[in-house]
Amino acid sequence: MMFASKSLIVPTHYNKFHILIHWIVVFVILLQMITGDKIALEFLALRNETITNNGNTSNSQFHILGGVFIFLLMAIRIFLRIKFGVPIPTKKTNALLKFLSTFVHLGIYFILFAIPITGLLAFSTVNIDLSIAHKILVNILYLFIITHLIGVAYHQIFLGDNIMQRITSWKS
Repeated sequence: MMFASKSLIVPTHYNKFHILIHWIVVFVILLQMITGDKIALEFLALRNETITNNGNTSNSQFHILGGVFIFLLMAIRIFLRIKFGVPIPTKKTNALLKFLSTFVHLGIYFILFAIPITGLLAFSTVNIDLSIAHKILVNILYLFIITHLIGVAYHQIFLGDNIMQRITSWKS
């Protein structure tokens, strides 16, 4: 019962650290997209034994470090969500949009943990099934990102609720 007296403060914006991590993750995902095709070729070379895992190229090391970095940033982001909370949906958001928003955000969070795990395991064990799972998860991430961007555009253009300010404003 010690938590019953605690007042619940719901933020109107994301915490500034949450905002910073959001945009760093976006940037690192873009870098991962650039290096992803090259590491796929390196994976095939490993699989065909034309190179060894000991001789990873700087591209594969960069891509793997990017995945580990995303994993760590997402762990911090979960902590920030728990510690500081997240803004409630805008008044113009109906029940269906609330459900879709929750589904897409949770999906993105889950995928951004699963992708680095499957990628690291696939590359370190040269397991083709994990490699395929990694690629499928990346494609699902792209669908979630597109859905997320459509939702943002819908809020900004059609609902006019300026939802972008929540993830771009440095208000605490």
